Amino acid sequence: MSEFEDPQLKERLQRLAGPAADDELAYVRLQQGVRVAKRRRLAAVGAGFGAACLIAVGSLTLFGRGQERLSPRPRCRRAW
Repeated sequence: MSEFEDPQLKERLQRLAGPAADDELAYVRLQQGVRVAKRRRLAAVGAGFGAACLIAVGSLTLFGRGQERLSPRPRCRRAW
């Protein structure tokens, strides 16, 4: 028997290595991380869109078209 085919050494190494990795558990954890990242990305996009809308509404309110215009609209005079 050569040293490469030692069953006792193989058994000791397997005991020291611990249980085998569970691929299904790793995949579930990966999917959970992906869902969290998508949620964060969606929240960031929503916050950015909300801020853009708030700035647009604020600027239209502040500098909007009101009664105080720089040049009044000309009125049409009907010649009857």
